[in-house]
Amino acid sequence: AGHSATQRAHTAAICTAFNPKYNRRAEVFGWLDYHKKQGFAHFYIYLWGYNDDDASPDDVDNGDSRSSGNHAQEDSAHRRLRLFLRDIAEWEKAGYVTVIPWTRQFGGRRE
Repeated sequence: AGHSATQRAHTAAICTAFNPKYNRRAEVFGWLDYHKKQGFAHFYIYLWGYNDDDASPDDVDNGDSRSSGNHAQEDSAHRRLRLFLRDIAEWEKAGYVTVIPWTRQFGGRRE
């Protein structure tokens, strides 16, 4: 009751979605930096189209240069996902980010 508008602490959270097949890590981190400066206190990032197999240890970039269409695209997406998870860990440890795997299941079937 006795607090002025400048004395009250407000927190705000915001969310976004990330899919390594379609989004660049730099875009997400730029978005995080911008919105943190705007005063958002916490971020929820939905990894859409994600499943537990997407980040398996076998997906590390081992220099294998497969260039066969979908395999190359999938390998690239897995590599981008692993790099994103590595880079976002610092934000998670600091308490700014919660990453939520999102499988996009509808009606018991996966899209």
